[in-house]
Amino acid sequence: MTATFQDIARRVIRTEAQALTLLEQGLNGAFDRAVDTILQAKGRVIVSGMGKSGHIARKIAATVRSLGLSRFDLKYANGPMPHGQLMRSIELYGTQVAPRVREL
Repeated sequence: MTATFQDIARRVIRTEAQALTLLEQGLNGAFDRAVDTILQAKGRVIVSGMGKSGHIARKIAATVRSLGLSRFDLKYANGPMPHGQLMRSIELYGTQVAPRVREL
């Protein structure tokens, strides 16, 4: 028998619930220290990400919202990344990630 959409949804929800339980169990003093550090920051808080533009945009938007930030900036540390690849990354950020974050 093939799974219905409800079956698939239930499986996804169970998987995510298990992941959240593991995440909850992993909370410790390091989490409190990290939040305190962010809240006490006098300058900028840097968030980095790697992956598909939509996923990165959602992560940035969630961080901006949860921290109550009014803006976000792009800073690149490209290391040994070739110039052409760096330019493409900046282009993707400007044309796909930043506009999506503003929408979210």
